[in-house]
Amino acid sequence: LKDTGSKKAHALKTHIHEWGNGTEAISHMEFVTEKVPLSGVVFLCLDDMQARKDICEHSLWDNPAVSLVIETRMDASFIIVHTLDPNDTRHREYWNMYWYPNDQMENEAGCGGPISVISTVEITAGIAVQQLIDYSRERDTSAPYNQVQLNLRTWEIKKAKW
Repeated sequence: LKDTGSKKAHALKTHIHEWGNGTEAISHMEFVTEKVPLSGVVFLCLDDMQARKDICEHSLWDNPAVSLVIETRMDASFIIVHTLDPNDTRHREYWNMYWYPNDQMENEAGCGGPISVISTVEITAGIAVQQLIDYSRERDTSAPYNQVQLNLRTWEIKKAKW
């Protein structure tokens, strides 16, 4: 609750620093229209589908400095988390199959909406962090699922490996 009203990237960076485990977090709170030197594990937590695609194409795809991408999507009752190796052609092809333009978004008062502020955001973040934990345990991008979908109305979960 103390982060209500804060930018997601800034809040996450602050929390990582507070954990004091030596992990360095670098946040980019600007639109990416050209190549940005990214490295390590990259979390994509954006409200804009075109911005996701621009970041992937400019700074993630075929970037050997980035070992893993964890991307979150959500609305008030549905969550998708993608976890992929940006240097794996097959992972990129699958991710592109699930990408859609902004005008095709179905957002049920979702990301940033009043219904989703607490529960959906926390569950989405939890799934994303679990994907990172699974990856870290194995040090292999095949360890976590590449796609996790959770329907909060039916509590149905679907998982897929690419």
